[in-house]
Amino acid sequence: MVTLPPGHSAVSPGGHRALGRAFGAVTREPGLRVADYASTGDRAFLGNDGRTSYGLVFTPVAGELSPPSLGPQITATMTPALSAGSRVRVTGMNELTSGGQARQGFGVLAETMLAGAAALAVLAFVFGSALALVPLLMAAAAILGCFLAIFGLTEITTVSVIVQYLAALIGLGVAIDYSLLLVTRWREELGVGHDREEAVNRAMATAGRSVAFSGVTVAIGLLSLIVLPAPALRSIGSAGCWCPR
Repeated sequence: MVTLPPGHSAVSPGGHRALGRAFGAVTREPGLRVADYASTGDRAFLGNDGRTSYGLVFTPVAGELSPPSLGPQITATMTPALSAGSRVRVTGMNELTSGGQARQGFGVLAETMLAGAAALAVLAFVFGSALALVPLLMAAAAILGCFLAIFGLTEITTVSVIVQYLAALIGLGVAIDYSLLLVTRWREELGVGHDREEAVNRAMATAGRSVAFSGVTVAIGLLSLIVLPAPALRSIGSAGCWCPR
């Protein structure tokens, strides 16, 4: 969007030429196409104040999850072609996303800690003992290991930001779920008279096998996403299969 200085009209010959030069400079950038008032004559590209004109800049498909923002480049290209006092503003999905995310939400770490605290309260009520910490300790170790694996994956491919939420929040829930299954099964074996070591062996032979089968099944399901043509889904598939389970 271009706003000409006071006293200048976008429909005047001088304003029309200035807009044509500015948006024409953008079209000389490789791969960029522009639709604007100067090139089309369509008054839909004009603002009500008579000084503002809009333009649509079409960029090539980059095939990236987070393509770089072209706002600074477009602004730097258009500004020299306009008269002093003109303002150039660029918006788009990348600009709106980067401008809003920093002030929204609590972040992955804070959300995971909040979810962990809520889970600890529930587990303490269910177990009524220090065993309530076991699922959370399992989740902490698994999530950290998952993030290390994803960090290594970022060296060879692009990973969607969604994956960090999958690894943290879904990983927390799955780790607690599987830990609860094992601990409950262990307690059942203790209740029928087995000693602690034998109870562990019997719990792993039954619940442990179920956990392993379930984890492998989920990993295969996520990994199957890599065959889809959407980069974001491929990223979730390749990195999400490392989520703790």
